Amino acid sequence: MNSVPFFIVQAATACVLLLAANTAFNGFPLLGAVLARDGYAPKALNTRGDRLVYSNGMIVLGIAAIAVLVVYRANLSNLIQLYIIGVFVSFSLGQIGMIRHWIRGLRRIQALPADARAQESAHRQARSYRKGLAINSVGATMTVAVLIIVTITKFTHGAWLVFLAIPILSVLMMGVYRYYRDVEHEIRMDDTVHFGAAGDVAVILVNRLQKPVVKAVDYALAARHDKTIAVHVGVTEAESRALQKDWQEHGMPVPLITIESPFRSYAGPVIEFIKQYRAEHGSAVVTVYLPQYIVGHWWESILHNRRARRMAQQLMLVHGVTITLVPWLLDSSELIYGRRSRPVPGQDRAGRPFAPQTLPPPVKPHTPDR
Repeated sequence: MNSVPFFIVQAATACVLLLAANTAFNGFPLLGAVLARDGYAPKALNTRGDRLVYSNGMIVLGIAAIAVLVVYRANLSNLIQLYIIGVFVSFSLGQIGMIRHWIRGLRRIQALPADARAQESAHRQARSYRKGLAINSVGATMTVAVLIIVTITKFTHGAWLVFLAIPILSVLMMGVYRYYRDVEHEIRMDDTVHFGAAGDVAVILVNRLQKPVVKAVDYALAARHDKTIAVHVGVTEAESRALQKDWQEHGMPVPLITIESPFRSYAGPVIEFIKQYRAEHGSAVVTVYLPQYIVGHWWESILHNRRARRMAQQLMLVHGVTITLVPWLLDSSELIYGRRSRPVPGQDRAGRPFAPQTLPPPVKPHTPDR
């Protein structure tokens, strides 16, 4: 156990396993990107991260690897069965694919005219194709034979999971492909598309008269809509009167309309108001302005924006309505935008904001009193 060859074998085994794990993290993101590009996997797998790698594929593979380790309790005897089957399935498919490639090349040469086939370049290319076909035929025979033997001997030791996962993943990829195909057919441009909107109306949702609401009003006025109105869903009469009083005292430049909602429903009355307005004034485009807080702590998102998110989700289902979220940065948001004094690598390219580096003020020289 303590001999030099023992440690050499252990070190070589560790290097082989390290290269095998690295191969998966190098190959799967590229494979996922190819599948996503062809529509058989989510499009997120085809997105490069800040370091110009397919980071989403690495994250998915890392999560899957952690799940397998937890399920099998990092038992090497069980994990090696999955590895062997997966490797030889890949090897066999690769060899068979190359055989099809060489056969198609030979058929293309056979389809050439007689004078083209008689040229030396065609003969040289045909010999290269036959050589590749012979090599890959031997490789495919060996890998398929090993795959059959390993499957028979290791099927009950955990190899069955691979043969269960392959058809499940195939069905899921076909479902993703059909979904993307149907969506592409649904949104494809055709001659029946027409532009029938007439008018432009801005609706600013107001709960209380606060700075975020004033910012939303300023944005709406700067956009120069045909008509701009503020809408308040009044749950109690006292609350509505107090808002109307504040609205008049501060001289807000847009009219305020109060919709009574005694059942404490917010999105429903606004949707009915928009539908009634479009029915009376034509098919106008309605832009709804919703103030939203930008926070710095994760737990603050639980305390804010819940009503705004719910209303935005419901209003987006209304025909002719667009949603404009007006951000209001709370003091805690400086944790996000003011944490770093310089951008991290890739931050400029990703378009993320950062706090510029500021220099300390110059120190005036001290002159002693005379």
